[in-house]
Amino acid sequence: MTPRHILTAGVVVLNLHGEILLVKHAQRGWELPGGHVNERESIRFAAIRRIRESTGVEIRLLRYCGIFQHVKAGNSYTLFVAKSIGGKIKPGSHFEDVAFFPIETAIRLIPLLNIKQRILYCLDESKQPFFVEF
Repeated sequence: MTPRHILTAGVVVLNLHGEILLVKHAQRGWELPGGHVNERESIRFAAIRRIRESTGVEIRLLRYCGIFQHVKAGNSYTLFVAKSIGGKIKPGSHFEDVAFFPIETAIRLIPLLNIKQRILYCLDESKQPFFVEF
């Protein structure tokens, strides 16, 4: 069997007001922006590219936070914190909406517990770097 593993880059993007950028997927609801890292692509470059493609927002990565690994699905979610530095906010082709929210509101809007956990771990520098298997 050929090994197969999917690597993604997710980003907690903060604006000047300390609000978090979320995207709304038709089936999954609100979630962190990010996506697959292409073959032979830098994970950092993929994070920046995916945020631009899915939200229209330009970012500067501030720090690497850690990895959440979904072992049975073969997915690894590499996570960063970034600040927005420009662009025009607009949802990419795979999303219904994109917006900045206060942290507490963002946490309430996200339906999936492990995505909420990713945000909380990224915002708590005492937990970094982290490696979480689920």
